[in-house]
Amino acid sequence: MCVLFARIFSSCTQFVFESWVLRSFVERYEPPRVRVDPNYVLVRMGEMVELHCIATGYPEPTIEWSDSRGTLPADADVRDGRLRFELRYRDQEGEYTCRASNSAGQDSATVTVAIEGTRTVLFTDARLTFIQWRQSSHRW
Repeated sequence: MCVLFARIFSSCTQFVFESWVLRSFVERYEPPRVRVDPNYVLVRMGEMVELHCIATGYPEPTIEWSDSRGTLPADADVRDGRLRFELRYRDQEGEYTCRASNSAGQDSATVTVAIEGTRTVLFTDARLTFIQWRQSSHRW
């Protein structure tokens, strides 16, 4: 009704238009949802590690990778949600986090990178030491 009388009631037309734009704008915002593939990686020293982060949301989320130490390996290639690097040092083992953010919010997911064939002391007391041995089920 307001549109028909646009010349007389221009403020009414502006209100209807602004309400429509605002409603459309607000309804389209969607906070990011993140998933990683894979969520656990067992690799040998010297092998390439490739982690994938899939993020959805509107507007399109920005994806960032980080590790538990706060810095990615120097040779890390981060592109299109993918993190790729060569596992050269034992301290590269650990958790890598993919964080996606947009103006509607943020989400994150974590991948664990473990080195095959390594031993980790999980706990020790006066009489017992429990050691976990990491070995792949794959035949090389």
